[in-house]
Amino acid sequence: MKKETLRKIFTSIAYWLVIVLLSVNILNSSKNIKSLNNTVQNQNMLAQNQIVAFECINTLAKKQVDFSKEVKESLEYMKNEIVDLTKKDVRIGKSIKDVKEDVKERIGDLAEKDIKTDKAIKDIMKGIRDLITKEVRTLNQVKKVNNVIANIQNYLQRPSYKYLKSVTVYIVGQLKEEDTENDWCGTGVVVKITEDYTYILTNKHIVTEEDKDAKELYILESYANDDKYPATIVKKSKYIDLALIKVSGKIPGKRVIKGIAFPEIAEKVYTVGSHLSRFFVYGEGVYSGISTIGDIYMIPTMGGYSGSGVFNKEGKLLGLVFASNLSYFGIFPVMDVAHGLAIKTVFIKNFLRGFMEVD
Repeated sequence: MKKETLRKIFTSIAYWLVIVLLSVNILNSSKNIKSLNNTVQNQNMLAQNQIVAFECINTLAKKQVDFSKEVKESLEYMKNEIVDLTKKDVRIGKSIKDVKEDVKERIGDLAEKDIKTDKAIKDIMKGIRDLITKEVRTLNQVKKVNNVIANIQNYLQRPSYKYLKSVTVYIVGQLKEEDTENDWCGTGVVVKITEDYTYILTNKHIVTEEDKDAKELYILESYANDDKYPATIVKKSKYIDLALIKVSGKIPGKRVIKGIAFPEIAEKVYTVGSHLSRFFVYGEGVYSGISTIGDIYMIPTMGGYSGSGVFNKEGKLLGLVFASNLSYFGIFPVMDVAHGLAIKTVFIKNFLRGFMEVD
């Protein structure tokens, strides 16, 4: 029984081994067949590519024959053209020779004409020189006329002395009443006029002396006593040399300044002041620059000029003179008599803001 069983088992195993081996052979055969098919397909493609290559070679060969034919025809055409051009060059050379002969003859004729023309040109140039000489004389006369016109225009583009005098007042101060031996003078500008008062802008040091207010303060139009107008202090600046005073009623011939403006470097300026205690002395100059304490103007600023207004060509106030330009050479003080110092426009506007229209 056992032997029979074993035999059956071995028979089954052998059977399956045969089946496995047959399967492996079949798979290998399938792979070989596929590989063979691929090889055949590759060979077919190679054969097709060779056929296409042969066709391209044949086409190129035909084109090469056609190209050679065209080149041959082109060379023949160029040869014929060169022959024609050679013939034309011979004719052109002859024509050039004829032209040269003709030009030579014409140059001879022109040379004779140039002699006559040269003389005519010399005559024309002489006439032009004469005209230029006359033109120069005329031009010089025109320049002189233009200078005169410019001077007239420059004179007209400035405030009149009449206007400057009408907005300027002569101020006298005294610490003691009727103390004419110890009085002082200065200048002021009219900034506002009402029905009751005339208001005048001036320097603080004109209405005070040794930190004391003047006991007597008045406006003079001349040395006659009838022209004396008593004045009182309205307000003084704490830090800037500015003061505002007023006179009861109106001063005959006086008017308010046209406005307040900022100066520009090199701008022409004009002023009227009490120069060396003299009444209404006219001066003019330019705005020169700035310093740490005020604007610098090239204007007269000797004693009595303090409080004088500095005006532009439109008659607007630019600054208020308060001192001469004092500088130092080493430790020695030097008075610059050619320049003066004036309070800056911005300080004047701030001082008068709220009292009058300043913007």
